[in-house]
Amino acid sequence: MFLDAERELLKNIDENVYFLEAPTGSGKSNTAFNLSFKLFEEDKNLKKIYYVYPFNTLVEQNLNILNKTFGN
Repeated sequence: MFLDAERELLKNIDENVYFLEAPTGSGKSNTAFNLSFKLFEEDKNLKKIYYVYPFNTLVEQNLNILNKTFGN
């Protein structure tokens, strides 16, 4: 999934809003994080990325992952 999403991202790099749609458990969050790193790599002026989730549990889950990866 990541390679397809990365290709689409690079084709539409000038857009301001991206969304990722896939079934539960398919790796959307990990793909989104990796695509974010790609965006920061491609656009040195980029300062912020917002993640929008439909449920608070997903926010907490992904915050825990980011904290484990980057520290508090």
